[in-house]
Amino acid sequence: MSLGQTKVFMALSKRLSWDVKNMEVASDNLSRADLSGAKQKRLKPFTFQKALNTELARTNPQHLGPQHGGVTEMLSTKDKKQDVTITGNNISAHHEMMEFNNSNTKVYETTSLQKKFVQMYRNWMTLTK
Repeated sequence: MSLGQTKVFMALSKRLSWDVKNMEVASDNLSRADLSGAKQKRLKPFTFQKALNTELARTNPQHLGPQHGGVTEMLSTKDKKQDVTITGNNISAHHEMMEFNNSNTKVYETTSLQKKFVQMYRNWMTLTK
């Protein structure tokens, strides 16, 4: 079994792509914070439980595949907790900066976990030879 086929590594990769996408959404929200009528975008929360329930691989490209679109389907509606400002938007620059920073921290944590997992996998491979 290769490293990329392990469920833990795949889940960490999905988490990493979710965090990067969340940083993109937060920066997009931040860039539109001063526009009138701008609506806040959010990603649906990431869960490792859902990420570990992976689909079976297709052996033939003509077989039916999954109907979902990956990270792009994670977009959800606006955050209804935010108040609408005088300009008519509900985007808080402070909140978006915190969201961006939180995602940046999660990217660092996830890459650290991936590095540790790769080290453990290499050790396991050398012991089993």
